[in-house]
Amino acid sequence: MTYLTLSDLRGRGWTDAMVREYLGEPDATRPNPIYRSAAPVRLYLAERADAAEAGPEVGRAESARGRAACNGHSGGRQEARGQGTLDDLPSRLITR
Repeated sequence: MTYLTLSDLRGRGWTDAMVREYLGEPDATRPNPIYRSAAPVRLYLAERADAAEAGPEVGRAESARGRAACNGHSGGRQEARGQGTLDDLPSRLITR
């Protein structure tokens, strides 16, 4: 089985809201490899993400997001300079 992390999904154009709406709860979790005290890494089956992306609902959500980006909207997500997040780390596919 191949899993995708939330960072992997974001790299494919997913938003947090899209993950909640179309994928729901993660298929598995693993301890955070960077910070042991942080929340576990949420893992989603790649097959589920592929199936959702093939559906018409996700396509509409992505096109609406693209229109917002063209209009200069950031979606409310702004980061302070010099402060990185786990999203800044290279994403990896996690396989079993």
